[in-house]
Amino acid sequence: MNNTTTQQEKPTQTQVRTGGVAGKIILLSIVLAAIFIGISFGYAVWSTRTVVLNDAIEAQETGVIFDAQKLEFLTEDVQGTLRSLHGTPPLQGLIRANENDGIDEVGLSTEQQWKERLQTIFVSEMNAARIYDQLRFIDETGQEIVRVDDVEGEIFVVSEEKLQNKANRDYFKEASTLLEGQIYASKAELNREGIPPVVSVPYRPVIRYAIAIFDERDNSFEGVLMANVRVNSLLELSGLQSDERSDVYVIDSLGHFILHPDPSKEWGGPGDLGTGTSLYSEFPDLDAIDTSLASGSIHADGYISAHAKVTPVGETPDRAWTAIRRLSEDEVIQTVNQYTVPLFWIAGITFAVLAIVFAIAVRILLRPLREVATTVQAFGQGDLSVRTQVESNDEVGKVAVAFNEMAERMQGLYTNLEDEVQKKTVELNKKIEELEESQVKNEETMSDLRSEKERTDTILESVGEGLLVTDKNGVVLAVNDAFEALLGFSETEAVGRRLSDVIVLEREDGTPLKEEERPFRQALTTGKEVVVEGTDGLVYKRKDDTLLPVGMTVAPIVVRGEVTGLVEVFRDIERERQIDQAKTEFVSLASHQLKAPLASVNWGTRLLLEGNVGELTEDQKELVEDIEEGSERMVDLVNGLLNVSRIELGVLAVEPEIVDLEEIAKGAISDLRPAIQEKELQLKETYDGDIHEYSGDKKLLFIVLQNLISNAVKYTPEKGSIDVSVGSDSGRGVVHVEVKDTGYGIPKDAQEKMFTKMYRADNVRAKDVPGTGLGLYIVKSIVDGEGGKIWFESEEEKGTTFFVELPLSGMQPKEGSRPLEA
Repeated sequence: MNNTTTQQEKPTQTQVRTGGVAGKIILLSIVLAAIFIGISFGYAVWSTRTVVLNDAIEAQETGVIFDAQKLEFLTEDVQGTLRSLHGTPPLQGLIRANENDGIDEVGLSTEQQWKERLQTIFVSEMNAARIYDQLRFIDETGQEIVRVDDVEGEIFVVSEEKLQNKANRDYFKEASTLLEGQIYASKAELNREGIPPVVSVPYRPVIRYAIAIFDERDNSFEGVLMANVRVNSLLELSGLQSDERSDVYVIDSLGHFILHPDPSKEWGGPGDLGTGTSLYSEFPDLDAIDTSLASGSIHADGYISAHAKVTPVGETPDRAWTAIRRLSEDEVIQTVNQYTVPLFWIAGITFAVLAIVFAIAVRILLRPLREVATTVQAFGQGDLSVRTQVESNDEVGKVAVAFNEMAERMQGLYTNLEDEVQKKTVELNKKIEELEESQVKNEETMSDLRSEKERTDTILESVGEGLLVTDKNGVVLAVNDAFEALLGFSETEAVGRRLSDVIVLEREDGTPLKEEERPFRQALTTGKEVVVEGTDGLVYKRKDDTLLPVGMTVAPIVVRGEVTGLVEVFRDIERERQIDQAKTEFVSLASHQLKAPLASVNWGTRLLLEGNVGELTEDQKELVEDIEEGSERMVDLVNGLLNVSRIELGVLAVEPEIVDLEEIAKGAISDLRPAIQEKELQLKETYDGDIHEYSGDKKLLFIVLQNLISNAVKYTPEKGSIDVSVGSDSGRGVVHVEVKDTGYGIPKDAQEKMFTKMYRADNVRAKDVPGTGLGLYIVKSIVDGEGGKIWFESEEEKGTTFFVELPLSGMQPKEGSRPLEA
């Protein structure tokens, strides 16, 4: 009886202790929840207020900085426009005509025609950018020559009788001292007109920008090109305007308003209206603003005021403006107050729900924990077969599963401990043997690698051309002796450094290549081999700053589809150039010597065919015609070789003049009209844009057009079609030529060689179409020499389209001893 009574009392004691723990956990959880919710609520209100205020300050400052930068970008655009207008032909035409009794013999125009063209350009520019108050050209005496005004949105040309002399105005005096390419900018001020100048009404605040104009012939000062830019338009386009929440102010360096929500308070400085109204007299709290800083903000007296320095391009620092955005703090706090009461109710409801949930959860969670505790106690007393029956997936369930697994392992260990020790010993010995074998293999591999490295080093040193190896980042890993002999850099000076930091690669004109243009960077980026020929005009700069003309091959190292580095082999091509120069001179001499006898042959065959030495039989006539055709082919070949030699020897002269591209194209077509009619080809011509007064070398342009159209005629079968298009694109600044045919096309494997000297595709050679293989080489040389582009699109048996683009500004003159043969 006594034993039974004792066993019944133990569970009761455990239950009491467990219930006490549950109550304490519930009470502690509720107290902690209350403290946490209270602190969270207070912190949420405080932090929300702080964050909203800080966000408002940051937003104000970011907004005013962004608007200030937009204004500065607008003034940069004004300078760009002035520089663009500076290069327009009418300015130089007016200068030449003014000095030659009103006639410009170079541009073949009168002074009045040049004025009208300049007026048209001014009107077009002011229509495109509605920020200009005036655009003017003023000569060296201060007299306005051309002036276009914008008055209340109406753009008009000012008549000659209303043009004024501005020689005594400060802005003209300052602008007339500018050097070539410099830009003058006045301070922002109200526009003045008349003699003496007075502030014009309605008020028109402007900044005057000017660029000096010089005679391109003798570089003498000839006047200024001036633009009056409306300050109000700059402010409006930059976004510096008041809105529903904040007011925007712009002040000058003395604090006078340039922009104010009340326009009557603007321009109060002594140089303008002289009212004396300023930021510091109206807002004493903003006296703390440091206008010397690029940006900043002030939060005081219930207002958030953000400011940013505005320096219109051309303004000196002492003329800098300050833009200010001013926002009432009440506007910001009102947003925070809207959420305080809902947050309070949410906190109270959350607390009540948490208290109930905690009470229920604690009682449920402790129930399986008691069962685990009972099982652990029995296991500790020596009953190794006991297991827990808890099957939940929570932490208690994981503890129960872990306990059961531990109990199973403990039983197994006691039963099979000796077997496990023996098994592990065997496995350990096996691992030791494997490690010893692996060490032997590693030593053999290292020996092989050392031998391979020695062989590789020997190969590198035996190569007679410069050789270097880099990793995928362009860092030099190895060089050979020829590298040091050619460039002067030792191995220690090169290895471990980026290739572009060791060696400078330039064009022969001294222009350095950009990182992305260098052959090694192209090979690493594309994963393809890059070949630089001797004709590409690239030079390496040696250690002693002398130049080494080079040809090179750069091959990427690809491992499992990934570029891991590259190998570059380069050579000195000076000797190659000397041989090529001698070859070119020989070709030029031989071709020149052949011209005279070929001319005699042509003259003789023409006399025979015209019957001047007697009538020919049909057989004789056919023979003489074959001689004439062969002679003409020889003349074409000789002319082509002469042109190539003149291009390569650098003796080609370029003599630009005002030409009509449509007229040149029609002239080339006219020469080919018999062949077009004989093959019954359909010809379509299209001409548009600014192509009738182009500054170019007439003979060179004829050669370009004649070659492209002649190729289309030769390589298009009977009853095919040819489209010739000549036009201009002022937006891109180019004139463009497009010649499209439905001919034989160019095979894909021949396309990359089409601009190579003396190259002709297999398909046209098989059809026995006459040609020298020099035309496209000459055309590309002319186009490249003028900074243009030429390319084509072609599909075999479907046709080819050639495209040419040249600068709209015209071809540049070049002195030379020989023109090309047409």
